[in-house]
Amino acid sequence: MRKYTRLMTLLALCGGILIGVSGLTVASPAARNSVLSKLGMKGSPALVNAGSTTGAPVGGADNNAAVSPELAQAVMADYKQDVGIFFEAWKTLDMEGFRNKIAKAYTGPLIERHSQQAKEYITAGVGMEVSQIHFIQITVEKADAMTATLQAEYRYTGQDYLLAAGEVTGEKHEQRVNIRVNLVKLEERWLIAGETSLP
Repeated sequence: MRKYTRLMTLLALCGGILIGVSGLTVASPAARNSVLSKLGMKGSPALVNAGSTTGAPVGGADNNAAVSPELAQAVMADYKQDVGIFFEAWKTLDMEGFRNKIAKAYTGPLIERHSQQAKEYITAGVGMEVSQIHFIQITVEKADAMTATLQAEYRYTGQDYLLAAGEVTGEKHEQRVNIRVNLVKLEERWLIAGETSLP
């Protein structure tokens, strides 16, 4: 069975925590039951290329003191890995595996919110495969020893993924993401604690 997909916004979260994806996609009406027709998702850790970040300025308008380059690089590197973990979770066979995987990248209410949005698809045997991700720019706006805020802009290409068969289905679609992310440092890693879509 072949499904055609299109990407839409990446998750609207309540209570001030929003995730969004903006961009244009094209797909047939048959895509309405696919993951990518309802949720715009991201990619695989192996596809997150550290060299693809360009211009990653540190410090920002809201921050009087510039963030040290070492701290900014650590925050950006962990954020990229978190994005990859999130996409990789969409290839797990069950919800327990999905939750366990995203708990390595997220903390707080976002774990449950992402899990609830994934449940309909994972339990139906449909996940997501991201074949490439390209970070256009990551700006660390502010950071200290335990918290950080960054803005990220990136593109990714995705398809629906049949979990039991371990294969992709449907058309590939490219999506662009512009997002502000709050991170906290837990056990020597920066985890995503909040996400807000940007225009």
